[in-house]
Amino acid sequence: MRQTTYNINDRRINWAEGTNITGNENVDKFHFEFDSEWDAFNAKFFVLIVEGTSYIDQLDNENSVILRDVVYDKENVEFGVYGIDTTNNAKLSTNIIGIETTESIWGKIRDISDLPSKTQWEIYTEEMLGLLAQGAITLEECQQALTDARSARDTAEGYKNTTKGYMDSTEGYKNTAKGYMDTTEGFKNDTALLKQQTQGIVDTFDANVSQKTTDFNDNASAKTTAFNNNATAKTTAFNENYTEKVGVIDQKASDFNNNYTNKTNAFNQNASDKTDAFNSNATSKTGTFNDNASSKTDAFNSNASSKTGDFNDNATSKTNTFNQNASDKTDAFNANYTQKVADFNDNTSTYVQRLGAVEDDVEDHEARITDLELLKSNLNVETTTKSTYHNIIDSLNAKIEDFVMYGMTEQYTTTGKNKLKIEDSILTDNGLTATISNGKIKITGTTTENYIWIKITDGLDMRAGTPNTSNKPNWFNKSLLTGNTYTFSKIGTCGYTLNGLINGTSTTSMLIASNATENTVDLTETILSGIAIYIQDSGTRVNIEFLIQAVEGNTADYNYEQYTGRTTFAFSNISTKY
Repeated sequence: MRQTTYNINDRRINWAEGTNITGNENVDKFHFEFDSEWDAFNAKFFVLIVEGTSYIDQLDNENSVILRDVVYDKENVEFGVYGIDTTNNAKLSTNIIGIETTESIWGKIRDISDLPSKTQWEIYTEEMLGLLAQGAITLEECQQALTDARSARDTAEGYKNTTKGYMDSTEGYKNTAKGYMDTTEGFKNDTALLKQQTQGIVDTFDANVSQKTTDFNDNASAKTTAFNNNATAKTTAFNENYTEKVGVIDQKASDFNNNYTNKTNAFNQNASDKTDAFNSNATSKTGTFNDNASSKTDAFNSNASSKTGDFNDNATSKTNTFNQNASDKTDAFNANYTQKVADFNDNTSTYVQRLGAVEDDVEDHEARITDLELLKSNLNVETTTKSTYHNIIDSLNAKIEDFVMYGMTEQYTTTGKNKLKIEDSILTDNGLTATISNGKIKITGTTTENYIWIKITDGLDMRAGTPNTSNKPNWFNKSLLTGNTYTFSKIGTCGYTLNGLINGTSTTSMLIASNATENTVDLTETILSGIAIYIQDSGTRVNIEFLIQAVEGNTADYNYEQYTGRTTFAFSNISTKY
């Protein structure tokens, strides 16, 4: 079977591939490729127009249609396509284009008058599509009827194609084709009967609706009449009761008004009588009050004048007595002062004499102390130490007579290069715990305040806020280092700057050691009072452990040595005799 393919874009038909048609049935097929605009249209139809006559066929599931043979010898042949969206009741159509045809063998024998005509197929198809457009049948019913008819037609066409090459079988083919055409007519009659039956059901439904509507209207009219009659009766009863009640209310209002007038008159008369009696009594009482007030005022004024005179006389007498006593006491004090000054001068002379005697005694005692120290230096003294470090230079100023070491003994020698003295201490404050042991400084915790200063020399101390000579005077009155140039080395883990505390001032800006771990400081004319660490923000987590060493000169020394103050030989568990 030959196929010609057309593309449909923007509702226009464009040839894609294929050749001219021959007009043979079941030989030429048209296939269409649609763009996405046609996706919603679930039924698509091919319209063939031959010399002004239209023939309609529904496209199959592959969007194809087999061409009818009516075009076999026609010159004026056109076609187009349209679609139906049954969900949204919408239609879409293409343009119409012409096609070129060639004559087929079948065309040459179409003039035989007894061959079956296919006009009946076309009429049946158009009638089915007409019923679909009117809504008399559904799309599914229409498609099924056309499918059945097309099946019968295709069967007939099969027989027809079989007889094309055999002229002697033409009569048999015609009878067979007519039989299928009669079958198709039967389908048409069945469809018409179905339509007639459907119309009968619709008529019966309409008649029932009409009867039910009449019954409803009659019932509604009866109910409306009953309601109106009841409303009229109730309204009459309400009006009669209203008239009766209004009369009772009017009588009650009249009685109230009369009683109100009587009570108001009686109240007004009583109020007038009581007002006259009050005014008369008030006038009498006011006169009595005024007379009594005048009498009492005169008595008060007379007594006040008498008491004032007595007070003035007594005040004058007491003032004179006080003045005389003060003059007498002043004279006695002055006389006693003169005597005491004379006595003090006499005693001072005596004390000066006694002081000279004491100074002589002091000189005698100093001479005796010198003699005792000399005697002590010549004594044999035995001493034992078990401390970690024992400084021989601190021992008695005498020659060593005997030297004995016991147990595990370790000799520790220092050069005295570390000039920074840091004492062992421990302190917990502001969320931090600071510990100093054998020169090692360890600070851990989380700050609970802003601007924390931690002094690590001359005993641990801590303050939230900048220290100065007012709030921390003992931070600035020491003499830690002075008179030379020192290089400070920070050994270990400490990400904070070391600040110098300058003696006699609140300055804390001298840099001792930064994050670079070393710094040279000129203290030839400055006294370093102490060293402190500064932590700025509250909530800072701190975990540092480090050593500080200060050596004379400009070169840093990271080989840490504990401060001893001098060259020292140290032993543990040593017993010495001098």
